[in-house]
Amino acid sequence: PVNLAPGASQVIEVTFAPDAERDFGAATVAADGAAVLALLHSGANSALVLPLSGTGASSGGNDPISGLALSTNSPVILGNVSAFNATITAGTNVTYTWNFGDGTVTVGPAATTHTYAALGSYSVVVTATNPINSQVAGATMQIIDPPPFAQYINANGTAVFNGSGGKVWEVDNSFSGGLTYSNTGLAIAGTTDDLLYQTERYGNFSYNIALDDGCYDVILHFAEIWWGVGAAGGPGSRVFDVTIEGVLELDNYDIYAAVGPSTPDVHAFEIQVTDGSLDIDFFTEVNNAKVSAIEVLYNRALCSVPTAINLDDVNQAPNGSLWGGVALVVVLVFVLGYVYVKRRGQMV
Repeated sequence: PVNLAPGASQVIEVTFAPDAERDFGAATVAADGAAVLALLHSGANSALVLPLSGTGASSGGNDPISGLALSTNSPVILGNVSAFNATITAGTNVTYTWNFGDGTVTVGPAATTHTYAALGSYSVVVTATNPINSQVAGATMQIIDPPPFAQYINANGTAVFNGSGGKVWEVDNSFSGGLTYSNTGLAIAGTTDDLLYQTERYGNFSYNIALDDGCYDVILHFAEIWWGVGAAGGPGSRVFDVTIEGVLELDNYDIYAAVGPSTPDVHAFEIQVTDGSLDIDFFTEVNNAKVSAIEVLYNRALCSVPTAINLDDVNQAPNGSLWGGVALVVVLVFVLGYVYVKRRGQMV
């Protein structure tokens, strides 16, 4: 205790080290780092003025950060967006620094996203900071392969068909436009899946199959079950085009010319989907376009293969580009030859 006479004053030095919750009698330090100085007196009158001064950091109106936690949407399929959300139970004027574990560090909001380029397990750390203190929280983000995916569509199929190789062919779905035709009982050469080729969707039509973005093997099954079977015909009786994801994959395709009637003809394509939908369009050139069945198989390895240089594109480059390349080679040969001659002259 300090005894003061009327009009007297006394300087009291108090030092705070707010690193834990402790009771120092007149001063109590809370767990969040805030210090409270209590001044008690035994006189009859209360002091009107209590001037305080000292050194150290001031909160400046900020509340200390506490209770930082980090949540994620892990696991995430490779190529999809990873989401992160940092929450606190207390704190004001907070900034968040994100380390996503793949070499990317950013300052952003409490809720943010990131897209990883490779499979793996990533240690994600968020640091919440304000003028009073900072806290750190972490979580693990798993980037995984999509589950094995395969879809089998039986064009004009009205019931599930269990085909060879354990393939289960679904009823016709995801189509727009076109008509249907069946030639049940027709023997199809070279397959045990006759039922698959005895039905078809024909005309001008399309399929829009909802898929996760990624790479797929798209396999189209055809068989001519009308021309040369139900009606006289031959090569040229049916001609059509097929585009997949807007790219012409079959041009002036003629089933009869390729394999004749009542015989399967199968075409496979490697396709990358980037808009959440696989689009397959059939366009008639002569008579009607058609398809018997469609397979869609996920193929992640395909997306990992670098794009090859198309030498045909190089050979077909405009003359200006071609001669520009030739001129560059000639100049380089001339310069190298000149340097060689000069050096030879200096050595003699």
